[in-house]
Amino acid sequence: MPVASLRFPAALLVTAALLLSVGPNPFNSAPVRGDDVVYDFVANAASASWSSGAGALPFPGSDSDSRGFALIRSGFALEDGSTPSKSLQTHPQWVGNGWIQGRYPAITVPDAAELQLKVGFYSGATGTDGVVFQVQFEEGQTRSTLLGIGATYDSKLDVATKDLSSLAGKTGHFILYVNAGNSSGHDWAAWAEARVVAEESELPDLRVKRIET
Repeated sequence: MPVASLRFPAALLVTAALLLSVGPNPFNSAPVRGDDVVYDFVANAASASWSSGAGALPFPGSDSDSRGFALIRSGFALEDGSTPSKSLQTHPQWVGNGWIQGRYPAITVPDAAELQLKVGFYSGATGTDGVVFQVQFEEGQTRSTLLGIGATYDSKLDVATKDLSSLAGKTGHFILYVNAGNSSGHDWAAWAEARVVAEESELPDLRVKRIET
């Protein structure tokens, strides 16, 4: 059966020739990459074991508990005016140099992982003298601080990242920790974001071979 003769615009023929080339994708000089969230500490706060200098704490806690408390806030305004749908409040024990921590279930750190933080205070915490946020990693009997941020109430959130390549393949517990410093007054500490991400696997370029008939 004869095949009908079709006529195509020149521009379309050029595009088709590029797509049928055996070389890499002509429209991208580099692969598109992104990040997968490996573990979200805010979303999984209920999975952590919470404690302070006063001992074990419930989750969610009560914001009137002088032992310290941790709980999820929905739509609460932060010092920069933003209102995330979900954030984690961790108030240290109400004493000088009081602290609070959440120890998360053990996870294995993947290759090309990064720790990402966005922390600060809830709106109105003008009486705070600042806090120290830390993320620690516990492997066996060894605990180390991966990232520390000294935060003050300055109408902006503090953003930080940490390359976790040195932990690739290791299994351990991540710990979110906050220290009150000299005073625990108005230490309305907020974790707007706290997560481990890993680079997505690179997909190979699509190659289309010309089929002869």
